[in-house]
Amino acid sequence: MNPEAADYVRSRLRDHEAGRKPCLIRGFGYADGLSDVVYYTGENFQIIYEENPVGPMKHVELFGQQVAIARDTFHRLANRVLMLHTIPLRSGAAKHVLLST
Repeated sequence: MNPEAADYVRSRLRDHEAGRKPCLIRGFGYADGLSDVVYYTGENFQIIYEENPVGPMKHVELFGQQVAIARDTFHRLANRVLMLHTIPLRSGAAKHVLLST
């Protein structure tokens, strides 16, 4: 993980949601409410929060927090570097994802 990606992950883990567990998942796209779904280019990952993560998970410590990662996602991350990727939204805001290289 490059330094920008690490800073982003730390900030997402600090903004924890009560009663939910942090999960590192593959991201495929998003809907911003103004258009149809926009699909990401490349292989992307995101930190989200789930009450009960579904499926077989590995649990790893990231920056002092236990994070659930689906086994398939865990294997996809092997020997990869995560970089922060910023996607401008039509609303003028930005969405951040972790791009695998």
